[in-house]
Amino acid sequence: MGCSESRTGKIDDKNKESEKQQVSDNSLDLKYYINTEGSLNIHNFHSENLIRTLQRYSYSKEITEKNLAKAFKVMGIKLEGALEFYKLFKLETMYSREAVMHDAQKICTLFILLGKSQNIDKPSLIFKNYDHSGKGILNQENINTMIQDLLWIILYAIPIFTLQQYPKNLVLIKQSESFRKARPELLTDFKSKLIHKSQKDLPFKEFLKKASRADFMKIFNPFDLRKYALKRQNFIITPKDLKKFNIQITEESTGNTESETNKCVKFEDDKKNSRKGSFESTGKVKKHKKILKN
Repeated sequence: MGCSESRTGKIDDKNKESEKQQVSDNSLDLKYYINTEGSLNIHNFHSENLIRTLQRYSYSKEITEKNLAKAFKVMGIKLEGALEFYKLFKLETMYSREAVMHDAQKICTLFILLGKSQNIDKPSLIFKNYDHSGKGILNQENINTMIQDLLWIILYAIPIFTLQQYPKNLVLIKQSESFRKARPELLTDFKSKLIHKSQKDLPFKEFLKKASRADFMKIFNPFDLRKYALKRQNFIITPKDLKKFNIQITEESTGNTESETNKCVKFEDDKKNSRKGSFESTGKVKKHKKILKN
């Protein structure tokens, strides 16, 4: 009996250790998103300066593709390498027939999230970005749009751009699906922290007080919000997923795939496989992009 209890205890310990491993691995590749954010080069500039420059070239909440390029040139931010990312901010409006329009308000929100600014200043900056009347008041619609935009940038735009760079990464795909599922409930959650359904609008001082609380401030921290979203979805990376992920890391770092290292395969077959792999990868990204967008 003593031996049986001992064995049972060891099994329980192993299960607990496995659970710890799975939980600790939840944020394993959140660094990919951090790298993507860094590659946008927004963190080197002050949020307020970026917003001021962009608004100078914008029409209300919209900006043409041509003016976007001009604004970024004035800011000193290179668009090369990030064009696919900013395509996600394109708008379908009545003006889009004449010129490609981008969502200037969302891009300003991006600047608030990733640009240089103190955490204590972010609520004030985000309020001003959605206070269209300039009266120091946000209504239900303003708040809804604001939270939707924050969640869209952190849980959709940056993850989908990251996935475009690593289309075969199974963990990123699984995380993106979890982010998509988390967005509706997080919208309800964060909105309830600011305003009640029966409340018509929210004055600046009241907004500042509520938005500065720790439970709301995580929406301004991309890493914390993604971690929170995964936790809400009970996201778990299994040891099997982890093994596949480690293989992918090795392939991505060396630039080699199994087909490329197989010396018995003919050159022509390699080219065909390469084209096929590229097509499949592109297809996967487009498929996930379509699924995750909403």
